[in-house]
Amino acid sequence: MAALPLPQPHPTRRRADPALLGRLRRAGRAARLGVAVMDGALDQLLHALPGAIGRRLTFHETGAAELSFDEAWLIGVIEAIRTGDADRYRFALLSRMRREPASRLHFLFCKVAHSLDARPEHANLAIRPAIASAE
Repeated sequence: MAALPLPQPHPTRRRADPALLGRLRRAGRAARLGVAVMDGALDQLLHALPGAIGRRLTFHETGAAELSFDEAWLIGVIEAIRTGDADRYRFALLSRMRREPASRLHFLFCKVAHSLDARPEHANLAIRPAIASAE
C-alpha cells in the first residue's frame, strides 16, 4: 500500500509594509472625513473609489494589528502594479468594479504605486513599469 502524500503547508501571507499601511490608513481616514492630506494621487484615488465600488472603504486605526478587506485589497492592487503582475492587477480591479470605473482609475492607481516607490520609506523598492491597460 502506497503512503499518502503529506499535506503541503499553505503559503504564508506576507505582512503588509507598515509604512504603506500607515499611509493608506491616514489618507483613508482623512478621505472619509472629507479632508485632504496633501497626498495628491492617493487623495484623489481614495475619494473616487467609493463611487467606483459602490460603498465606503473601511480603514482601521493606525497601529491596529488587523487588516480590513479594503486595506488588503488596496495593498494587493498596489503590489500588483509594483511587480508588473497584470493578471493579478486586472483580477483585483474587476472583482470590485466594472470596466469603466476601473479604466478611469487605472492612471491614479499607477500614479499612487509609483509615488510610493519614490518616497524614502520605500526606497528599497524598484520602480516597475505601469500596467498598460485594465481591460
